[in-house]
Amino acid sequence: YIIEGYNITNPSGSAIDISNTNAYFIIRNNSLIQSENGIFFWNVENGRIENNTIRDNALGIHISESATNTISKNIITDNNLGIIIFYSPNNTVTSNIITNHTTNGIILEDSPGNTISNNTLLDNGLLLYGSTPNDFVQTVANNTVNGKPLIYWMNENNKTVPAGTGQVILVNSSNIDIISQNLSDTDVGLQLISSSFVDVINNTLANNDMFGIQLSDSSLNLLSGNTIINSNLDGINMFQSNKNLFSGNTIANNTSGIELFESLNNYILGNNFLDNNHQALDYNTLYILSSNKFNRNYWNDWTSPDSNNDGIVDSPYPIEGSDNNADPLPQTLPIYNDGTLPDMIVPEDITYEFNTTGNTIEWTIGDSNPGVFIILLDREIFVSYTLWENGTIIIDIDGLEVGTHVFTINLYDLTGNRVTDSVIVMVTLPPPSTIPITSQIPSGSSLSTTDSLSTNNQTPISFLPMVFLIFVVANFRRYRSKR
Repeated sequence: YIIEGYNITNPSGSAIDISNTNAYFIIRNNSLIQSENGIFFWNVENGRIENNTIRDNALGIHISESATNTISKNIITDNNLGIIIFYSPNNTVTSNIITNHTTNGIILEDSPGNTISNNTLLDNGLLLYGSTPNDFVQTVANNTVNGKPLIYWMNENNKTVPAGTGQVILVNSSNIDIISQNLSDTDVGLQLISSSFVDVINNTLANNDMFGIQLSDSSLNLLSGNTIINSNLDGINMFQSNKNLFSGNTIANNTSGIELFESLNNYILGNNFLDNNHQALDYNTLYILSSNKFNRNYWNDWTSPDSNNDGIVDSPYPIEGSDNNADPLPQTLPIYNDGTLPDMIVPEDITYEFNTTGNTIEWTIGDSNPGVFIILLDREIFVSYTLWENGTIIIDIDGLEVGTHVFTINLYDLTGNRVTDSVIVMVTLPPPSTIPITSQIPSGSSLSTTDSLSTNNQTPISFLPMVFLIFVVANFRRYRSKR
C-alpha cells in the first residue's frame, strides 16, 4: 500500500490517521500541514513514513502503541512538537530534518528499543521519559543538535564529554565530566537518568524549550558554576533525585529557577537566583519532611533588611511548595567565584589492627567562604553533606573490616571550588598469639610446661616428641568413638 503525492490540511484532526494494522505500507512525498497531527499511528506495525514535508501542525508525527515502523528522510518543521513516540517499542527514526518546534523535537516516552540515528535537529533535541529502566534503553547515534553532536551515553563510566557538544543525555552512567559546554537552544540541555558522580561545571544552558538541566533518579552529582537562563519551564528540574550538590550557579529568567519533586537531601548552596517567575519550588508527596537544604544563596527579590550589615538578610527566604522550606541565610549581594581553592592539610595513609579503638582521620581546612563537605567510604556515603567552618574535620574510623578501605573527602567552598583528598586505611589482623600448655602432658614427654605452641597453623612444631603426637591422636580417636 502506498499513500503518495497528497497535500492535506485538517485543523480538527489528523492529516493521515492509520490504526489497527500490521500490513506493509508507505506514506511518502506528501505535504501535511496545519492539522492536529500530521500523521497519527495507533496500534500499527510495519509502516514507513518517507520524504514527507510535515509542518505547522500541533504534532508532526504521533506514534502510539505501535512497533517496527520507520520514519526517514522527512522534513518536520514548525510544529508544536516534532515527533512523539508513546508506548511504542522498536521503531526507527533516521535521516530526518527536525527543526524549530515550539516544545520538543523528538520525545520517546515509555518506549524502549527505538533507534534514533543520523537526524539533524535545529533549535530542538531529544527527550526521554520512562517508568522503568528498560524504557531508556535506546540506540542513539550520529545525530546533531544545532550542528553539534548529540551525546547519548548509557552504562558509561570514567569519561569526559567531548568539547563542542550540542546536547547530553546520560543513562545509568557514573564518573562523567561535563565541563565548559554550551548546551543551549534545544529541548533539555542536559538529562541525567539514573546516573551518579557526574561533574557538571562551568557550562552554559540557555534558551531551552523545557529545562536547562533535568535529573531523574540521579544522586551524588555536582552542578557548579553553570549559567542556566531563559528556560521555558525550569532552569533545573529534579524528580526522585537525592544527595546532589548545586553550588555557585547563576539561575536566571526561567519560569522556575529550580524545582524539586520527591527529591531529598540535596544541597543548594551559594547560587544566584535572578528574576525567575518562581525562584525555587520544593514539592514532596512522600510524607517525609523535606531534607533539601537551601543555604546562603542570593535571591534578588529578597535583599533587605540587613540591620547589622553582616551581608545576610535578617529573615529567611521562603521556598515555594508543599514542604515549607526556607533558606536561613539569604545573601544581600550576588555571589561571585573567587577562583581560590580551599586550603587543606592532608593526612598520611593509615594502618591499624582489627578491633583496636581510637583510630581517626583529620583534615585541617580553611577558606574565606566555607561551604560543605561530603565523605565517602569505598564510594558509599560515610558523612553526607555538612556545613564546615575553618578548623579541623575529624572522623572516627574504628570498626572497619580487615582489608583495604578508601576514605574520600570532597570539600567545597561557597561558590563550588572543590578540593579532594583520599586516605587509604589498611585494617590488619593482630600478630599470632601464643598459648601456654599447662595440662595433658603425657608421662615420658620431654615438653616442658613452660614451652608453648603457636596458634598459627603454618608454624612447624618440630620440638614436639612423637609420643605426644601419638597421645593426642589416640585420645582424639577415642573421643570420636564414644560419640
